[in-house]
Amino acid sequence: MTRQSAAHDLITGLIARTNQLGITRQDLADALGVSICTVNGWYRGAWLPSFARAVAWAQHIGLRLAVVLDGRVCSEGAAIPGDLMQLRRSRGLLQKDVAARGRTRREVIYTRERNRREPGLAMVHDHVTLLGYQLTLLRARQTEAVGV
Repeated sequence: MTRQSAAHDLITGLIARTNQLGITRQDLADALGVSICTVNGWYRGAWLPSFARAVAWAQHIGLRLAVVLDGRVCSEGAAIPGDLMQLRRSRGLLQKDVAARGRTRREVIYTRERNRREPGLAMVHDHVTLLGYQLTLLRARQTEAVGV
């Protein structure tokens, strides 16, 4: 499974919940401050939302994005990109270890952990997975992972 398709699985879960609640694409676009064309692109799988937009979408429909290990929530929502370094350290991994897992340079891992720009959903998902965690959707009050 590619990182794009794994991240698309999260979007599929967001779309399913959005549809279940009867929220239209236009209502979703208005709530997230994006155009209907942007939302249509997400629905078609043409592109992925930024991580921040995915978090906002999840919150809008009563879900949350969370980093989970063995059923335990380790980080969630907008805090996840800022927690990447701590998540790596808590697993006892060095940047070079993560780089080797991802077949990339250590500088790439360094940049991801210190990135001040808005990260993409695929990048965050990829990094969390390299660390051995799962990025998943949870219901708003739920503390254990749901299978989405």
